[in-house]
Amino acid sequence: MRDARQQSFFKWASHSLIGHIVLFPIGFTVPMLFVFWDSMYSGGVLTFARVLHVLSLLVGGGLVVAILFWYTISRSAQEHTLARLELMGLGAPSPVERATAIGRNQPLDC
Repeated sequence: MRDARQQSFFKWASHSLIGHIVLFPIGFTVPMLFVFWDSMYSGGVLTFARVLHVLSLLVGGGLVVAILFWYTISRSAQEHTLARLELMGLGAPSPVERATAIGRNQPLDC
C-alpha cells in the first residue's frame, strides 16, 4: 500500500505544475539549507536572521526553478510522448485525457 501512495505522489508531482512547485523546493531547499547552515556555522556567522534570509532565498529559487523546469522540459516532454503515441497508433488519448496528462485540467477544443 505504501509503494502505491509513493508512486502516485511522484507521478502527480512529475505530471503537474503544482506538483513541481511542491517537490522542487523540498528537494532543493532542504539539502542546500544544510550546506549553507554548515558553512555559516564554520565561519562563525550563524544567526537566526541569516538562516531565515537564506531559507527565503532558497524557497524562492526552488519555486523559480520548478516553474522554469515545468514549462521548458516537463510539459514539452509529456506533449512529445503523447504525440509519439498518437503517431504509433497506441491508444491515442481523448482530448480530456490529453489535457489532464499535460496538467491543464481543462478539456481541449477539438
